[in-house]
Amino acid sequence: MDKSKQEMLYKKYLTSASAFHNPYTFIPFPDEAPPRDKPSLLSADEVQSDRFTGILELEITTTSPLLTCEADAYAGDKDSHKSYRALTIGEDVIVPASGVRGSLRTLMTIITGGTLGYMDEDLHLCQGRDVSMAIAHSKNMDNKIWASLGIVKKPGNRFENGVIAVGDTRTVSLSVLQGLKGFSGVEKVARKGKCELYIDNPSKPTRFAYQPDNGMNWRVKLSGPPIRGTKDKSEGAINLSTLVEMEIPSQLWCDYTGRHRLADRAELRKGDLVWLELRGDCQMPSSSGDIVSIQWARWGRKGQSLRSRVPDYMWPDYMATDGKVDEVTGLFGQVSPKPDKSVPTFASRIRPENLVFPNAKVRLIRNVDLAPLAQPHPGCMAFYRDTDDPTEDARQCDVRGYKVYRTTKETDAHLFTTQGVYDESGQLQNASTSKVSKTVELLPAASKGTLRLALRSLSPREMAILLRACSVSWRLGGGKPLGLGACSVKVIGLIDEQGNKVALPDNGQKLGADLDEGIGWWKASQQPVDRMRYPRAVANAGDRKHRGGHTWFNRHATPKKGTAVAGLQPIYMASRETLPGQCLPIFVANNPQAGLLYGYDMYAQGENKQHDNRTTITKFVAFDTSKHVTGQERSQGNTSQNRNTRQAARAERVGDPSPARPTVAPTPPPQPGLERGTSVSCVICEDPRGKNRVFARHEPTGRVGFVQSADKMPEELKKIGARVTLYAKVVSALQMQFEYLGK
Repeated sequence: MDKSKQEMLYKKYLTSASAFHNPYTFIPFPDEAPPRDKPSLLSADEVQSDRFTGILELEITTTSPLLTCEADAYAGDKDSHKSYRALTIGEDVIVPASGVRGSLRTLMTIITGGTLGYMDEDLHLCQGRDVSMAIAHSKNMDNKIWASLGIVKKPGNRFENGVIAVGDTRTVSLSVLQGLKGFSGVEKVARKGKCELYIDNPSKPTRFAYQPDNGMNWRVKLSGPPIRGTKDKSEGAINLSTLVEMEIPSQLWCDYTGRHRLADRAELRKGDLVWLELRGDCQMPSSSGDIVSIQWARWGRKGQSLRSRVPDYMWPDYMATDGKVDEVTGLFGQVSPKPDKSVPTFASRIRPENLVFPNAKVRLIRNVDLAPLAQPHPGCMAFYRDTDDPTEDARQCDVRGYKVYRTTKETDAHLFTTQGVYDESGQLQNASTSKVSKTVELLPAASKGTLRLALRSLSPREMAILLRACSVSWRLGGGKPLGLGACSVKVIGLIDEQGNKVALPDNGQKLGADLDEGIGWWKASQQPVDRMRYPRAVANAGDRKHRGGHTWFNRHATPKKGTAVAGLQPIYMASRETLPGQCLPIFVANNPQAGLLYGYDMYAQGENKQHDNRTTITKFVAFDTSKHVTGQERSQGNTSQNRNTRQAARAERVGDPSPARPTVAPTPPPQPGLERGTSVSCVICEDPRGKNRVFARHEPTGRVGFVQSADKMPEELKKIGARVTLYAKVVSALQMQFEYLGK
């Protein structure tokens, strides 16, 4: 389908009023490697008289509000809305030198077509699940990707191998588990990996527990909720009596982290139950060579490594071993990450000072509610891969190029409502109380500041590159996706190392003529556009409204299901027309106002499931809370990675005995003889994480918990196996904690 037909369909069903510009686009990488040479020394001007050392003075004028704030909030904490003050020194507003340096280097890299300054070598570009694995003893013997369960004994990382205990893996029926008494109270918690679950027999389980006591030798790993309409599903269970520890190479741990960077379990911890993708016909690993990957779920993530989808001549200079660097790296310096001398380490020869807006504190725009900004998702094929054809296999395409943020014509746009946080009914939450948004102070447009760049041993060519970079607009500070931080630049003067003002070089245009194309791309990308905002749409999801970017991407930019199927999932209209998926339009420098997306804040009506499992939609309308909210919407709670889950992970890494935990499931019924607020007889046992903390086990239930106030216990009561009476302070599916109150 040609572009004009696609555009016609988008306007017909999604309307022109729903059109918008994405906040970022991409400038393509050059077709060939940039020039490379040995890095210049700081003292190069001592032997080359045409090199310049001195100061370049600039005047910076904001053309949109600028965000520069202190690192710590002056109001609010981790559990409430935070407010931040602008970064100031006295009455002056400051943009720190480090921020100026990063922005200037990025700009100079783009206009010269230089190598990337940084690339996450472990990152895999993953969107959804693309590895379907089967257990050797399952009914599905046609699947040739086998999997086995393992328990993490020692997590690995880039610098050291880890250890996983593997064992006999079988399937267990979820419907049978759900029939066990009391199971419903812990199912959701166990499914998220927040508590351990043990059974007596995977083929015919009759009991479950939290510890492998009294014949509970099978540990179960629950996957996500069953697909609607599915009668039953199989879960995995590992036999603890067959465990064999195996050293796993560091690369497999790095690959796991790179594949799960945006997933629920981004880091593995000791005791985690994981899936192991096996090689070839292997059904039970006998060595690490049998393991292809570590996965959190049996429907796992493979993706493609980022480095395989970036041309190798664009890789950062620190990844090369020829001892050379491109022009921009040569100016800003490099620190070698490698122990050998194959990658040079050298100092920067362009060193900005703080950007100072004098006496600007009184002009700050105060109490601005800023929309939350999501973490980038480079795995999104529709936006990050070099294609705008929704029928093409984007997995075969490289990444698009340099990512740049655009600017908006909507100078009075509310910075929260264009990308706010919405409740279960799709209504905007209060910006001043939302925990994920923040209140800030902004420096208004038309503010003037001064900036000095210290230069050391710049060649005429390097000076030409710098001056050409100072002839275009800059982007500084935070909030760039919201259109903040656009600035114009004016060269005030040049001062040599003796303190004398000198004339600017007159050969810059000639020496930098090859930069015209890159500068043209940059200028076009910074032209203000209408309706610049992140994608957003609204959909019914059970008993609530989902309103946000995830809904738009699920509707318009989701890859077709199945690893062998190419392209984006289309939308089937009840009129029998098919609405193609939407890729981020390829940026065109001579027409920057083009490249519209459609469907912003649109609500689907008349969704019907067809006999072929296709869902048809009657029409799309602009979402209106007065018309489309029923009043019956209910929150389903958080089930994904958020601040609480990240805090819990950090707390467990540092040994916090009571880390913050997300409330994702109801507390199970109290077990006999173990109720909160009662005194019970326990046996001192080993710290499950080997940190020499005091833990105790309640024998009748097998529950193990941390002992508070253990410093008050006599040493003989702290010994493994000692019996002691403890107070049951916390009893839930998420935590078990005791407290020592004395003999």
